[in-house]
Amino acid sequence: MKVDKSGSNFYTIGIVGEQFGLTSTALNGTFDELLEELKNNRLQLPFIAHFLNNHSKGHFVVVYKYSNSKITIFDPGEGKQVLTFEQFNKKWSGSILTFSKNDSWEDNNQFNKNYIKLINVIASERKNFFTQFYIL
Repeated sequence: MKVDKSGSNFYTIGIVGEQFGLTSTALNGTFDELLEELKNNRLQLPFIAHFLNNHSKGHFVVVYKYSNSKITIFDPGEGKQVLTFEQFNKKWSGSILTFSKNDSWEDNNQFNKNYIKLINVIASERKNFFTQFYIL
């Protein structure tokens, strides 16, 4: 994946996901809606969340664990973090990107392998990839 000076966006991440046999869906909503989807198992973990920084621009983090009071993320700039709901909500822009198997999927176990590959690509390019992502 190539990231130019203006960064990237959910569309670009989705294109990378397609190369790994995944279909992406961008969603936008409130924190209460996010919690409701998580509680009712209508949202598959992991997913990518867009966080805002001090300059109203943002970067992406991977949300991979949820409990009754905390959300665990991987932030490429800071590593693993366990955030309270309040901490997460203060940073979150309201946008997420989810992934699912596409129609050409052959092996159920391959989904996890491909998802891990995608996350590894994102993590290996974290300085150029996450910290410069901007929703256009």
